[in-house]
Amino acid sequence: MVKTYIDQWLYTFPWSQVISGFWQKYPNPYSGHILSEDVYYRTITDDQTLLTKRLLTKTNKIPRWGERIFSRGSASTIAFIIEESICDLKQKTLTTITKNINLTYLMIVDETCIYRPDQNDETRTICEKKVLATSELFGFKTVLETFAIKRYKKNQELASLGLEFTLHKLFLPHSPLPPVIDKMPELPEVEYARKLLSRFLNHTHITKVSYPDADSLARRFMNCTPTTFANSLVNRKIIDIKRHGKYLWFEMADQQPLTPIFHFGMSGGFRIKSAPDVTYAKEIKLVKMKAKNEVDGQCESFVYDEQLDADLSWPPRFTRIRFTTATGHDVCYTDLRKFGRFHLVDSITPLSCLPLSKLGFDPYLDMPKLEKFIDLAQSYRSASIELKALLLDQSFCAGIGNWIADEILYQSSFHPRKRLNTLNDEQLKLLHKNIDYVIRTAVDAGGNERFPREWLFHYRWTNKRETEDYYKLAIKFDTVGGRTSAYVPQRQKLSNVEQQQVDVKLAAKERKRKSKEKTEEEDSVDEENKKIIDSADIKVSKRKISIKKMISTDSEVNEPLVKRKVPIAPSVISNRPQRACNQKTINYQD
Repeated sequence: MVKTYIDQWLYTFPWSQVISGFWQKYPNPYSGHILSEDVYYRTITDDQTLLTKRLLTKTNKIPRWGERIFSRGSASTIAFIIEESICDLKQKTLTTITKNINLTYLMIVDETCIYRPDQNDETRTICEKKVLATSELFGFKTVLETFAIKRYKKNQELASLGLEFTLHKLFLPHSPLPPVIDKMPELPEVEYARKLLSRFLNHTHITKVSYPDADSLARRFMNCTPTTFANSLVNRKIIDIKRHGKYLWFEMADQQPLTPIFHFGMSGGFRIKSAPDVTYAKEIKLVKMKAKNEVDGQCESFVYDEQLDADLSWPPRFTRIRFTTATGHDVCYTDLRKFGRFHLVDSITPLSCLPLSKLGFDPYLDMPKLEKFIDLAQSYRSASIELKALLLDQSFCAGIGNWIADEILYQSSFHPRKRLNTLNDEQLKLLHKNIDYVIRTAVDAGGNERFPREWLFHYRWTNKRETEDYYKLAIKFDTVGGRTSAYVPQRQKLSNVEQQQVDVKLAAKERKRKSKEKTEEEDSVDEENKKIIDSADIKVSKRKISIKKMISTDSEVNEPLVKRKVPIAPSVISNRPQRACNQKTINYQD
């Protein structure tokens, strides 16, 4: 049975801009799995239809269970995709058909996307998606088809977000780019949200709280229920928005010991309708209108209507919590991956309670002086910890995440695997300086396009594993502290002794990994053999039980044989013809 998945995506850009952005969407922060793209055929027909064929190469990560089923190396880690597109300028439709051309012995995935203008609003574009997953591999058909649909659901969200990112970059160059949802919100993003909420929620009441997706969100409330969390917000006056590290909370005027706390998780954030510095801002809508007028050849000057943003899609996609204030502001907490967490602390001083009490210093709010910082570093519980892992430890320094840690180490010329106990006072001073520099620059910039051009940040988000920084030095990627780390080996060097220690550690780690895989493979084989033996034992047991029942039934039904005397009839020879024992089969023919 073929597995099918159907979905729809709305772009708040006109069809002409979406089509233009479609051809320029690679690379983007969401397309790390796309390795290359090549247009090998393009033509315009007599009826003004553009036909294009592209070859896409992408990574094909095989799940652990797949490695157990198929021998290592039998399934390629690279997938080749043919994308055929038909752009009809008269009908204003773009139809794309994609299909894999290798790994077809495992499965074939057909995707069809149709981009067309929204009938209710020409400034928006609707994309209808349909995918069919087919596998003919005996014994694994259902498993592979289900896996293909599950992976497509995840990837199609990233593909749509990548196109949105490209559209903002092309047609809204003067507006803040939408936050990269694939990147976990760190201190600058949470501080941006705090400032945004402070502008619109301070000294106002929340009149209503709703959950569009309450069932799937319930497990994200750590020590309360969605109802009690909502009750802690309704009809209470907010006097300030506070933050420490990656946590954000509301400070209430009534001094009741109930403080709601938010953690954005992997992709959370706040959106406010009609806010002037978010995606749904009136100023951004004005820029969009200006861009549209320029495309249509109209005059640039026009009167801006305050109701122009009323037709924008609201609430935004992935809204999990929605607030309404007494001043009429509509606030939405959005979260693509639903990893955000919500706490309700029974105290007016949440910093003294979990989860905030276990956090270290906030480098933006209370960066310690150099002497205290050196004492904290030298008294850290694990002196041999790697610097990348140290910076990611929220109990040491709250708010620093993956990309900020990499940027700090890049600016300091420290290798991510360099150990804390190898730093002298001068190196600790340099680390202290760059923590403060990177954090304050990131917060003050307010957007990734305003970061200094020489920052590693601009060159790490790429779809190529081999890339260069601002100074044309090669960037490498490695897993350090449980996260993917970007660093420049020519700039961030280890000493010979440190490099030898790292090599020994990595070699031991690789041996451990191979040993674990071998053990898991043996356990899997043993488990399969056990299932076969158990199945055979069950069959034998059932057979024995069946035979016993037959014997028991026969003994109960059949009575003991009793010898009886039967009178012998006199032998009489009959004149009637005797019937033959072996009768011949008669074939009837026409």
